[in-house]
Amino acid sequence: MQYCGQDRLVDYLNFSTSSDAPVKAVVCPFTQGGVGIPPEVLSLFVFGAIGLTLTYRIRHPAPILVAFMLTGGVAAGSAPGRGINILAAVVFIGISAMGLYLYSRAGRQL
Repeated sequence: MQYCGQDRLVDYLNFSTSSDAPVKAVVCPFTQGGVGIPPEVLSLFVFGAIGLTLTYRIRHPAPILVAFMLTGGVAAGSAPGRGINILAAVVFIGISAMGLYLYSRAGRQL
């Protein structure tokens, strides 16, 4: 990917490339995939683990819904082509907003 430009995560952690290296060390594993894992799977592992932990802790399904929304955003961003990325992001945001609306409406009525 053009934004990242480094082959390994260690190259960002030595801060010798630019002042954006700390930001790129967080962003690039999710956009390029880290340690040979596709970015969608990596984000599902990270966000899913955090979401499941928070869901269990607070006894509410909202964190796991947010985790799936973040994973869907990563999947939409990794689609080939600029126009498809924008279209996928817009559709995904619409579906997420509708799902959250329906979830909150159902919670109020039950």
